[in-house]
Amino acid sequence: MIKPILTSVDKLQALEQQHGWSLTAASDSGGVTLCYRNDLSLFLHPGAFCNGGSEAPNSPISLSYVGSDSAASNTRPRPLTTTKRFFLQLLRAHVHGAVQSQTAVAALLQAIAAGWGAALAVAEAVRRLEQVCVADEAILSDERLAVDAFVVLANLKTKVRARFVVEVGGGCDDLVAAVRVEAKVCYGERYDEAKMGEFLSQYVGSGLRAVDKMGCWADGVEDLKGRLLKRGKKGERI
Repeated sequence: MIKPILTSVDKLQALEQQHGWSLTAASDSGGVTLCYRNDLSLFLHPGAFCNGGSEAPNSPISLSYVGSDSAASNTRPRPLTTTKRFFLQLLRAHVHGAVQSQTAVAALLQAIAAGWGAALAVAEAVRRLEQVCVADEAILSDERLAVDAFVVLANLKTKVRARFVVEVGGGCDDLVAAVRVEAKVCYGERYDEAKMGEFLSQYVGSGLRAVDKMGCWADGVEDLKGRLLKRGKKGERI
């Protein structure tokens, strides 16, 4: 459990080493700026949290993306991808909606870390997909994100879209990211879309995995492509 004693150097170092958070700035007014894994910057007033006053107003708070490759002076900024923007919006809504006087700093930091962990998992899945096919990301709603992978079978003059839909439910404290897969023939051989979706689901499962396991999406797409090529012409075309 992270203990929000932000004035203790030892505890701050433990916080960074164990949980990825580091203190980057502090003001005379009591506000501090924390950075999470060189990706997110959180500004808050720790004294406003869990102060026992249920009616106490929230203090200024903000969460922004500062993605860079390192904390060194020659940092290279990383772009805010569609997937990361989707999760950043979710986390911002949670940060601004939390009743600070009834929330522990530890809980807030853990919620942000968990939400960003989900963002990094999906981002890795996208990166792996882009190594085997053309992929695209799209925000469908506040709680739904789509990642499209396009399988082109040139010899069969066929194009199939595999869509991975990430649906986020619950609050950031108990964030649940469910994944479902849809398949659609854009043009060409009239393959069974439902069966293709079921086949990909065997690889993907129903939720997100650890970052180093998110290559399963690309593995499924590669396997599907191989099977379709082996299947060849179906005889009916769209």
